[in-house]
Amino acid sequence: MDTSRYLDRTYGQPPCWELVADVYANEYASDVGRYAVVTGTIREAAQKFALHIATDPHGFIRLTEPTEGCVVLLGSPRVGLHHAGVYTDGKLLHALRESVFLEQLESVADRYKLIEFWGRP
Repeated sequence: MDTSRYLDRTYGQPPCWELVADVYANEYASDVGRYAVVTGTIREAAQKFALHIATDPHGFIRLTEPTEGCVVLLGSPRVGLHHAGVYTDGKLLHALRESVFLEQLESVADRYKLIEFWGRP
């Protein structure tokens, strides 16, 4: 995947899931849908976010190890899963409000203690 095509883009809310949807549309010709946060607290958003990927009609299953192009959900034990990105070449492509980042997964794991990998069988 040519990640450079995503690094200069900006995304709406939530930017992380907008990026995941963009990558899946462009790289895999798959519409994983847009996810709208319509809740008051980050804890509620995290619960809805995790439920969205777990019940997605596109056939995602939880993986024990990352695979190329899998969705990576991140969070903390206190808040739950509340951030997402796409795994590529040992790195995580993910977006925050201010920018899109491509980071080593190990670096991201230092900030997010809860990590799940979701992909298609």
